[in-house]
Amino acid sequence: MAATTFAGSVAATLGSISAVEGRSRRDWIPVFDCIARRGVLDAGITTEVARLRERLGGAPVCGFYTYGEIARTAGVNGFHNQTLVVVAFG
Repeated sequence: MAATTFAGSVAATLGSISAVEGRSRRDWIPVFDCIARRGVLDAGITTEVARLRERLGGAPVCGFYTYGEIARTAGVNGFHNQTLVVVAFG
């Protein structure tokens, strides 16, 4: 299961990066990662950060683990689990 989850995570990450590639230089990149992903991806977290840095021009990456994210779009349930939020400042 972890390999399938990791492959899906990599695909989603690369798709998001493609949307901003070539727009401008990135000075630093804060990353907010759900703690549940650490248990699922295990050592794959290191690979994921390395790929982020590589695709975003080697910009410094910093961040921390969170306990899920809240982004209500409708109704009362707005809790999201196993998410990765990346913001690029340039």
